[in-house]
Amino acid sequence: RQVSSDRHSAMYEKIRMAPGNENTSAKVLKALAEIDRILDIMEPGTLALSFNGGKDACAMMHLVREACEHHRTHKFTHVQPIWFKNPSDEFPELVTFVQDQAAKFFTHPSQVRNMEGRPLNRLWTLHIANEKDFISGLAKVQRQ
Repeated sequence: RQVSSDRHSAMYEKIRMAPGNENTSAKVLKALAEIDRILDIMEPGTLALSFNGGKDACAMMHLVREACEHHRTHKFTHVQPIWFKNPSDEFPELVTFVQDQAAKFFTHPSQVRNMEGRPLNRLWTLHIANEKDFISGLAKVQRQ
């Protein structure tokens, strides 16, 4: 199934209207079509998104959000964001950025609050310091 530009108008139109973005807008449509296809295959609640605050992860998050916005069965709240965080090798600015993005985009829809009274977010943080921790973290996620 092909995704039309009006189905994903918000993101597509912003990119299409910027000068020199013809190639990028075509790639966005192709990416949205592929994500839409994946959402058709996956059951709601079975899709995870690795989010580390990098530009690729941010772009992917926005593409998945846009695709979920227009999908008939999936909502972005069905996607589980995961941060594989290396506690000994993260810039403080990146940690703050990821936390800010989690507050903005991954807030729990029921408005559950944490002990400080802030809205609870859905971002799982798995602390990894080496390859063994990463593999162990993936195994934990798969058991969820």
